[in-house]
Amino acid sequence: MPAGALFCLIVLYMTLVWPIYKVIQSRDWPQVECVIDSYQVKEAGLHQSKLGNKVQYQVDVQYSYVFGGKHYVSTLVSFNDGLLYTTKLPSRIPKFKTCYVNPDNPSEAVCIRHYNYFLLLLSALPALLLGVCLYAFYWCRKTLQKQIGS
Repeated sequence: MPAGALFCLIVLYMTLVWPIYKVIQSRDWPQVECVIDSYQVKEAGLHQSKLGNKVQYQVDVQYSYVFGGKHYVSTLVSFNDGLLYTTKLPSRIPKFKTCYVNPDNPSEAVCIRHYNYFLLLLSALPALLLGVCLYAFYWCRKTLQKQIGS
């Protein structure tokens, strides 16, 4: 398999397959209260919208929760990339929040368990390109085999 196709498969898996799998898996995770221990807000660039450009902020959050009588700490906010992005500068983040805990692995928890469908659309492009590349590779290989065989 060409290195480019392998790279596309890895990108596709990381941006599309794994997050959607985790979103589906987390539907059955129990909901628990968590305490926001710390958060830090950083500028993450510009967000383009129909209304113009807005500054996008990255919010790094660390929270703790109790599950099964044990105390855990996590920083995973969402399955998209683990971080929280917003175009509004958060003035404050509530001290108590809800998170969802993986009962099979209680050290894994997430606050936002839906998938950003904009990323799904962005992921569709590499998937389409990968499909075209794999088809072209298959077609070229088949054509060369016919030419060599005749």
